[in-house]
Amino acid sequence: MSLTSEQKQKIEKEEQKKLEEEKYREKVKNNIKKGPWWKPKGVITWIIVIIFFWVVVANIIGSSVSKDSSHVNPSPTPGVSQANKDALSQTFCDERTKSGIRYVNLDDFIAMYNANGKSVTLRPAGNIYPTPENCKKVIDICLQMWDLEDCKNIAERKIWIGMTDDELILSWGLPNDRNNSTYSFGVKSQWVYGDFGPYVYLEGTETNDMKVTSWQD
Repeated sequence: MSLTSEQKQKIEKEEQKKLEEEKYREKVKNNIKKGPWWKPKGVITWIIVIIFFWVVVANIIGSSVSKDSSHVNPSPTPGVSQANKDALSQTFCDERTKSGIRYVNLDDFIAMYNANGKSVTLRPAGNIYPTPENCKKVIDICLQMWDLEDCKNIAERKIWIGMTDDELILSWGLPNDRNNSTYSFGVKSQWVYGDFGPYVYLEGTETNDMKVTSWQD
C-alpha cells in the first residue's frame, strides 16, 4: 500500500526533527569537551596575555627611568676653542655666585650624565657656591648636548622658547613646584619659581621630555 502525501510529509518532518536533535546533542557534547574559558587552555591564554602586558609596561617604565642619564651626545659641538670654553665656564660660575641666585646642585647634574642608565635625583644647590672645576665639567656636558649659543644662554641664566626641560634646569635651577596636566596628545606643565612666580610653561609627550612654550614674570 502506498503512502499518502500527508503521511510522507509527516515522516519527513519526524526525520528532520531527529536530525536537528542529533546535531544539538553533538554540539553540547563538543562544548563539554572544550570546557569553559577558565579551564587549562583558557588559563594558558590569559597567562600569555598578562605576561605580554607586563613586558610592554616594563619597557615603558625602563625607558623613562634611564632617560635622564642617557642624554650625552657622543659628538661634541665642533669648533669650540678652549678659550671659549674657559669663558663660558667663568660666566657660568660668576652668575651662580650672585646673591639670591638659585641653581641645581652641579654634582648631581654631572652624576646624572655619568650614571650609565641609572636614575639620579637632582637637588637644589642651596648655599653652596659652584667650584671652577664643576663649572668646567658642566660646560663640557652642555657642549656635548647642545650648541654653543644655547650653552652661552644657559651660562647667562637666560630662557627661551623651545629650550628643553634639562636646559631650563641647568639655567634656572629646579622649580619650587610643578603643576602637570595630562592630555591625549601629551603633557602640559607649569613650573613655579619662587612663591609667586615667575612661571614657566612647558609641553611634551611625557613629563621628562618637554620644551618651554612661554613664561610669565
